[in-house]
Formats: sequence, structure tokens, C-alpha cells
Amino acid sequence: MFEIILFTLGSAFAIMSVSLIGVLFAWKSLGHWFETNLLYLVSFSAGVFVFVSYHLFKEASSLESNLIFILLALSLGLILFWLFDKLLPESHHHHTESDCKHTHSKGGAKKMLLGDAIHNIGDGIVIVPAFMTSIEVGFVVSIGILIHEAIQEISEFFVLRQAGHTIKQSLIKNFLVSSTILIGLFLGFILSDTEKLLAPLLAFASGGFIYVILVDLIPPILCHRRHKKVFTGLIILFFLGLIVSFGADILTNTLGLEHTETLNSIL
Repeated sequence: MFEIILFTLGSAFAIMSVSLIGVLFAWKSLGHWFETNLLYLVSFSAGVFVFVSYHLFKEASSLESNLIFILLALSLGLILFWLFDKLLPESHHHHTESDCKHTHSKGGAKKMLLGDAIHNIGDGIVIVPAFMTSIEVGFVVSIGILIHEAIQEISEFFVLRQAGHTIKQSLIKNFLVSSTILIGLFLGFILSDTEKLLAPLLAFASGGFIYVILVDLIPPILCHRRHKKVFTGLIILFFLGLIVSFGADILTNTLGLEHTETLNSIL
């Protein structure tokens, strides 16, 4: 058991380290380019998060055959994030044609981080039974999670920066949120005999991401719809985010790294 705990912790910290990938943009040459193209990068992020929401829902559906139950959990995520939005009035902003340069608020970034924290807890729960099966299976599962996290963490870094956070603040917040995977490990050891809580947890996170997409990420894109050149570029980057995310998913499936299927075979 000690060996399993050691490997699960090692994998968790490796996945957490991906959250610091935004340090690349602290370099002066990249930093200037990053600031200049921030709106386009956030549009790319919106595409990534659409896939993240879909991927979470797909995982939840594969773990729970009752689709109504999963949809209720997803709806709960939407509703609670809406209530969370109301409790943070500074996070609400109507994007209009006259204020397209307005950046995302810190309240919107908080909602995104909350959804990611729940997502990371789910990942932590998944890792435990994988390593309990074998060290090899555990590493395969961890690599699959790491690939998806790399793309997602970069996207979250873009959104945090546009919300007004400094590079240092963005890196710290991303790292702290990624550390919730340790909570998932703890729950995974406690709940290693059941998967009942994992499916609704993932569906809830999916609902939260959908809310963030609809309220905080899509409006800035639509805000520029009258500026054809800018709007076209934003749409292209949005779909590029989707394509890259689906590409990473296909790659992990091809290499046999899909952790949901592995979890199903374990449980």
C-alpha cells in the first residue's frame, strides 16, 4: 500500500506541475506577443473549455447509465454557478458593442477556477483505483490526464490574465486549484470500492464550465461581430481550440490512455 500511495502522490504532483506552464509567457519576448493577442487566446480558450465540458459529461455518462441523473447533476452545476454569480455582483457584465475592450472580471475567473477544482478532484479519484490495479495502469491513466491538463491549464492562464491577474498571480492561482487533485486522491482511497460519487461530480463540473462558457467566454467573441476581420479571427481561434482538444483526446485514445475506460474495467 505504501508503494501505491507513493506513486499516486508522484503522479499527482507531476500533473500539478503542468499548471505552471504559464511561466513560459513570463519571458519578455513571449509576454509582449501574449498581451497583444490576448483576446484571440481567450477565444481559443473558449473552444478548449467547450471540449472540457463535453469530455466531463462523456465521462460522467460512461460511469452512470441513468442519463436523467447525470443531466440533473449538470443542471445543478449550472444553477449553483448562476447563484454564485449573483453572490459576486462584480462578476456580472453585459458585453455590448461599445465596450468590446472590456476584459473578463475576476469574478468570472473565480467561477472558472471553481469548476476546474471540481474537475481536478475527479481526476484524483480516478488515479487511485488505476494504481491499485497495477503501477503500469496507473502511469497510463496519469499520462492521459496530464495531456488534457496541459492544454486546459494554458487556456485558464489566458483567461486569468485577461481578468486582470498578474503573471505571478495567475500561476499561483492555477497551481493552488490544481492542488485539489490531492483532495481527490484522499477521497479515492476512501471511496476506492465505489464510483457512485464520481459520475455526478464530473457532471456537476461540466455544468459549471458550460455556465462560464456562455456567460464569460462567448460574449466577448460576439461583441466583435460587426468587426468582420476581428470576428473572423476569433471564430477561427475558437474552432482551433476545439480541434486541438479533440486531437489530444484522439491521441490519448489511440495510445490507449483513456482513463475513463480504464476506470470502468477496474470497477
